[in-house]
Amino acid sequence: MYQWILRRKGFPVNDTGYFVYVDGQHYGVDGMLDDTENQANMGFTATLLTYRGDDTWVGDVLESIRTVLYQNHCPDHQADCEHARFVDGVTEAMAETIVMNGGNQQMAKFISNDLKEAADRVAEACQKLQQSLSKRAYPESDSELIDFLRVQLQGGEDQLRSIAEDVLTRDSEND
Repeated sequence: MYQWILRRKGFPVNDTGYFVYVDGQHYGVDGMLDDTENQANMGFTATLLTYRGDDTWVGDVLESIRTVLYQNHCPDHQADCEHARFVDGVTEAMAETIVMNGGNQQMAKFISNDLKEAADRVAEACQKLQQSLSKRAYPESDSELIDFLRVQLQGGEDQLRSIAEDVLTRDSEND
């Protein structure tokens, strides 16, 4: 990844890179304290590892990420995704609580309004970012990062609004 970034910035980059791996020696060592009580010594083994990098995949992966970020909805989770299980569990628990309290529509509106307020705050942040960017002259090299941040904020706003709509739609279907 770093090779790809540096190449995009115009730096000459070799495919071969190096890692310095340092490992503390602790097997067979009785202790680090010497005869002097306030001194400790630890031995290390250092190894220089050669790595041949291949950044040909980075552009395609970043484009795939961009496509996902521009979607109007969240992508489906994998079946074993711990985050999906958590979100599904919370949704299920909230649905049970709402039904038990007999307040489906009221609770759905409450949740939806909170999400819409959060989306409004994200939209406000997008506007402030846009205003701030228009007042400053950034180097061309920073424009991709700035665009990425703008897309992230907009995507967050869109996702919050989409979830808010889903909450109301699901609730009206259940009534």
